[in-house]
Amino acid sequence: VNMGTLVNCLLKRLEAAESVISNVTPAWAKETWESIVGEIDLFAPDVLIFANAREPTDRLLTTAARLSRTKPKVVMELPNLFPKVD
Repeated sequence: VNMGTLVNCLLKRLEAAESVISNVTPAWAKETWESIVGEIDLFAPDVLIFANAREPTDRLLTTAARLSRTKPKVVMELPNLFPKVD
């Protein structure tokens, strides 16, 4: 399965559930959201930092941060995705 397809499916299932994780279906999608948000809540970071990959996973992480109880600030690093190679 393509990661982008999987992430888009998870985001659409959450949207259909009106951003209420307990209402997400099917069960695997609900469990995935619970796991991602649960990890953020477990570590309770003040700041969540990750590289902006310009991929659907960026939205997955920012959405999970928004849904977490701890509501960390999100910092997306701007990595050099297209380095010049000599």
